[in-house]
Amino acid sequence: MAAVAAGGERWSLAGATALVTGGSKGIGHAIVEELAGLGARVHTCSCNAAELEECRQRWAEKGLVVTVSVCDVGDRANREKLMAVVKDTFNNKLDILVNNAAQMVVKPAVEFTGDDYSRIMATNLEACFHLSQLAYPLLRNASVGSIVHISSIGSCISYHGLAVHSIAKGGMNQLTRSLASEWAHDNIRVNGVAPGIITTEMCKDCKYIPCTAREGAMAAAAVGGERWSLAGATALVTGGSKGIGHAIVEELASLGARVHTCSRNAAELEECRRRWAEKGLVVTVSVCDVGDRADREKLMAVVKDTFDGKLDILVNNAAQVIFKPAVECTGEDYSRLMATNLESCFHLSQLAYPLLRNASISGGGSIVNISSTAGCLGCPGVVVYCIAKGIHCCS
Repeated sequence: MAAVAAGGERWSLAGATALVTGGSKGIGHAIVEELAGLGARVHTCSCNAAELEECRQRWAEKGLVVTVSVCDVGDRANREKLMAVVKDTFNNKLDILVNNAAQMVVKPAVEFTGDDYSRIMATNLEACFHLSQLAYPLLRNASVGSIVHISSIGSCISYHGLAVHSIAKGGMNQLTRSLASEWAHDNIRVNGVAPGIITTEMCKDCKYIPCTAREGAMAAAAVGGERWSLAGATALVTGGSKGIGHAIVEELASLGARVHTCSRNAAELEECRRRWAEKGLVVTVSVCDVGDRADREKLMAVVKDTFDGKLDILVNNAAQVIFKPAVECTGEDYSRLMATNLESCFHLSQLAYPLLRNASISGGGSIVNISSTAGCLGCPGVVVYCIAKGIHCCS
């Protein structure tokens, strides 16, 4: 964070207040020292009490005004306690919030467990959204509030072994856009910074292997302008009883593919199945709430049996949307939308991986994630939906 004004002098943040998460080491530690060095009163947090106290003592010796508290930002109750401390420490006003704390797990995508996914997403993404919500009234009390999200280059390009980390950082980018749009009228600026690889303690021992262009995308072009055939191909389309999913089911089946689809609504799904059968389309169905992990596992077991252990196409389409201001979204709202719109896509892709490796169509197995223009633009009122769809675009 370079701070140079006209004449080569560093500007002053005297009187300003700041909260920096994950400030005991790495990038967060550097941000704490920079803000405090410019005169701001800074509060920071870490999971490690001993490490945090050691930092506090060093900062005090340097004459920097930094207060600290132990906090696991991946835990909702801990976040609420942290913001209560910040509110009391800074007399109900906050000028700067830096969402920096993060975790990283490096392993192949198919090896991530549900616990891995939940822990990383809670720390690297949900914490940023929730802390921004909690900080909102304090930031409004500042003359011009500022939120800075520390993202990563991994939100824009692919790295083997960092699938969930990249998902979270891609979502952070879209959270930045959406909050910037929604909170601008409150004089709250929201910006993101996406550093490249920095050899901090978190990642110094990791081996980063960027995906090649060939691995990152597989393009297939039809010849002569004729509709191609999917005869013999198999496909799973989630949320196929209406809307975009319904259209995709009909298109794939009309091209000759055997399609399986799902929906939470049994009656609606059965009505669709009858209509498809009347049209001569080969479509099987099962009731499934893709927002539920156990339901997803049951769904893929059915698909495996139905298609004899092979799957050519997976279309992650099912989604939910909730319309309300960002500050009114509850933890339940966030969890439900992220489970349905994002986690299901990752988990179903993991479950489908061995079946897709057995794909028989030319070019190999194919996964299509149905995102949205909301994943690229700031859309007030649908922030959580934008976060989930932004991850599709960025990761």
